Amino acid sequence: MSRLHRPPFVDPTTNICYDTDNSDCEGWLTKQSMWLKDWRRRYFILKGSKLFFAKSEYEAPHGMIDLSTCTTVKSAELKSHKRN
Repeated sequence: MSRLHRPPFVDPTTNICYDTDNSDCEGWLTKQSMWLKDWRRRYFILKGSKLFFAKSEYEAPHGMIDLSTCTTVKSAELKSHKRN
């Protein structure tokens, strides 16, 4: 689906390099920041069981969620008690 070439994601813990071109699906979502807990718009790239996120569709992803290790997903509305 991806038509542009973006830099790969390099896992800061393992130094494994993940190619994010030729994604299965990609687009804009809102995610809660890890430290300040505020909501931020991020560009997400799904490739296999890996979900990468970046500040824009042109930048290298700065985070990854391995969906194969996830067992539950909580709704933002349930957690914040308000509609997004």
